[in-house]
Amino acid sequence: LCPNLAEAHANLANALQQLGQSDLAIMYYTSAIRLNPNFVYAYANRASAYLRRGQIMQAADKNANRIAAA
Repeated sequence: LCPNLAEAHANLANALQQLGQSDLAIMYYTSAIRLNPNFVYAYANRASAYLRRGQIMQAADKNANRIAAA
């Protein structure tokens, strides 16, 4: 995993999400966002992971406007 590449973190998160490991997926989506705050797909996928866990408020966090800008 390239530590400074947001896309690598997001790809790992996608794989973890498919394996049903939402907690880890959210962690890697968040690290992708930290690396690239304009990476709207990471925001959208993190929101989806939160929704799958029933965490609606986290899915609709303050960064949701970045998703709408995509």
